[in-house]
Amino acid sequence: MNLTTRQKEIVEAPLGAALVTAGAGSGKTRVLTQRIAYLANKGFTQESILALTFTNKAAREMKERVDKLLGFEYGIFAGTFHSFCARFLHINIDRLDGYTKDFSIYDTKDTEKAIREVLTSNAFLELSKDDVKRVEWMISRIKNEGGNAKNFCDGEMLRAVEGYNALLRKNNALDFDDLLTKTLELFDKHKDVLLAMQNRFKYILVDEFQDTNTVQYEIVKRLAGVHKNIMVVGDEDQCIYTWRGASIDNFKRFQKDFDVTIYKLEENFRSSRNIVELAGGLVKNNSTHIKKELFSHLPDGNIGFQSFYGARDEARFVVGSIIKQVGYGKAKFGDYAIMVRINAMSRLFEEQLRDYNIPYVVWGGFKFYDRAEIKVVLNYLKVLLNPNDVVALFEIINFPKRSVGDTSIEKIKQLGQGFEVIKNIENYAEHFTKKALNGVKVFRDVISRLATIHEEFGFLALAEHMISEIGLDKEYARLTSEHERDRIENVYQLVLDIKEAVKQDPDLTLSMYLKRATLATDSDTPEIDDRVVITTVHSAKGLEFKNVFIVGLEDGLFPINRAFNSVAEMEEERRLLYVAITRARQGLHLSYAQARMLYGREEVITRPSRFLKEVGFVTAPPENRMNFEDKFVAKPEIVAKADTAESLGYKLGDRVRHERFGTGKITEIIDKNILKIQFEEIGTKMLSLMYAKLEKLKA
Repeated sequence: MNLTTRQKEIVEAPLGAALVTAGAGSGKTRVLTQRIAYLANKGFTQESILALTFTNKAAREMKERVDKLLGFEYGIFAGTFHSFCARFLHINIDRLDGYTKDFSIYDTKDTEKAIREVLTSNAFLELSKDDVKRVEWMISRIKNEGGNAKNFCDGEMLRAVEGYNALLRKNNALDFDDLLTKTLELFDKHKDVLLAMQNRFKYILVDEFQDTNTVQYEIVKRLAGVHKNIMVVGDEDQCIYTWRGASIDNFKRFQKDFDVTIYKLEENFRSSRNIVELAGGLVKNNSTHIKKELFSHLPDGNIGFQSFYGARDEARFVVGSIIKQVGYGKAKFGDYAIMVRINAMSRLFEEQLRDYNIPYVVWGGFKFYDRAEIKVVLNYLKVLLNPNDVVALFEIINFPKRSVGDTSIEKIKQLGQGFEVIKNIENYAEHFTKKALNGVKVFRDVISRLATIHEEFGFLALAEHMISEIGLDKEYARLTSEHERDRIENVYQLVLDIKEAVKQDPDLTLSMYLKRATLATDSDTPEIDDRVVITTVHSAKGLEFKNVFIVGLEDGLFPINRAFNSVAEMEEERRLLYVAITRARQGLHLSYAQARMLYGREEVITRPSRFLKEVGFVTAPPENRMNFEDKFVAKPEIVAKADTAESLGYKLGDRVRHERFGTGKITEIIDKNILKIQFEEIGTKMLSLMYAKLEKLKA
């Protein structure tokens, strides 16, 4: 099995409850997948094993590895807590009053719109962005902790929370947190349903246990209540999401509620020995740390530390260092990650990378299903399935434009349940202008045609016809810029996504697809290619890089200001730095600036992070600014070395081939080494000759 002695001990552990505390880079995924294969060989059927993860990507990888180990498709359920609960509720939610199986799932944006609707319609709490966020935070806190709203808030806040929950019930909708709380509610109210699940799942595995919240733990506790065969794997030192409900106390709860055997994975197979020692020495300062000795047999890597006069100096040094190493042929751009504590810090690094024409990606942007044009289509499908979903309804009633403006929408809301009014709009004609009335009728007809296609020909036919029926092909055809025209291509990609999903699962329904699409929000590994990655530490969890720059290590920034009055928050900040350090395989550089400007304020003098003292770094005296400039790689040197179209023999009209984009023709030469190319398959792209892998074709 190619396992260490300790890993093999865990894979072949006896049945019962097991807690595996797994240090960063210790091969926990290998252990989990080998454990599942071991159970399969011991006679556990695919229906009897449940594996819960925190990303869809992790679930896919787990299933693929298990199938490869066994040599056939085993087919266990491996998925996120939310996807498991969504599937469970799709079958059982009608056991709860007021819900049907075709319920909608609200993502973060839908939730914010629903809160705004409550605040506006009830005319309480001043309607501002801060109020919406405040209410959203309170709702999530109550649900994540499985509590009663009256125990958490009162007055106007309580009215807002209760109004929001009432709106969702009226809309036959659940938000992400509801998926968990309603599952737990079903377990507690309908013991027969719980017993059926307990008897089905004879072994449960939980990955990233440190990220579970109170409700998730209670779900797992109930599911394992009969057979008590459960293995949880996590690293308390990587618990960095308490601000969104994760509870490090679940380690203690688990040991209290079950007869637990504890196993430790302490060898790091990712990072160099001195990087692991640095990280281990830091996190030992936390009271929540479970004693374990992290170690690595990999050779020592390069660890550096530096202070700078200002934040711009820091950014220039980091980018200059990357340029030097790539220029010497010792690395490629994709070997580097720049990790920041907050998003606002990325600007200076992006500026420097752009100045030197260095390819980079800011990791953590919009996901496919979050794009505006995709949300439009998904909202049409939501309304088709669940007409009570007024949040989705009023997002699309006037897109494409139909002269149904805000005034008309408010009148529909006042007249009664949204879709019932629309269905019988002729009865309310006197309330609308002729244009608005016609617009509502057009919208009603679109929904009616979509419903007919779906009912008579099925989900796949609906996918193939929905773009033209909605009118998106004509709407997006009017857009002029290349970026805007990409919208229709994204919509067609959605159609392909549906076709592929149906191909993989012929029994897939519209309801099941919508739930899957709404839940597909976790961060998969970025398409790095050969680009420098800029990322917050939170977004970097689960990733690894050959070389990592951790910047902005200043008191008030890392650790963040709010941590100074809370031992728990300070320990979380320390865990966050531990996560950042352990993303590095061979090279690690820590730095801080003696002066920095953030949030639009004037530049202020900073102090080095207290964590730098904990890991043994002594703050060096400030460097002379002129000496620093002399050491830096100047722009003219980089530009002089760059390949140009002329030096490489490229001219207008030449045909070229790119390994990803295919064959195209040069239509413009920009700044000597930037080519504008019209590709046959994907349209126009601008590529730099410094990085693009082009092949010149014969005429």
